[in-house]
Amino acid sequence: MNQAEHAYDYITDEIMEDLEFIFREIFLALSNPDRIRFLKYINRKGAITPKELKANFFLENCTVTHHLNILRKTGLVINEGRTGRCIYYRINQNFLGGFVEDFFSYIGLKATQLTKKEGVSYAG
Repeated sequence: MNQAEHAYDYITDEIMEDLEFIFREIFLALSNPDRIRFLKYINRKGAITPKELKANFFLENCTVTHHLNILRKTGLVINEGRTGRCIYYRINQNFLGGFVEDFFSYIGLKATQLTKKEGVSYAG
């Protein structure tokens, strides 16, 4: 009996389409520069409120809410809890780490195969 290269070799086409949809939604969420900045800020602070994001990024309430909803719906941030009327959000580190690992596996790579090449810049 031959073993598959990775677990995704045994997944049905329907499940594969679902996975591709999930990957696409997460990458779309990450394609917005404001959401990337939100994630960096949240990671630095631990848990934050939308009001804090509004004050630090000079955005309207509806814009902050829109971005947080996308990050929350994709699983990148989670509701940490509430104090009075303030909702705190934090990065969902378990999900994010699992997503990266799952995506690499899906495309047939191992995280250890990705190394920075000399002379190549990964920063924009």
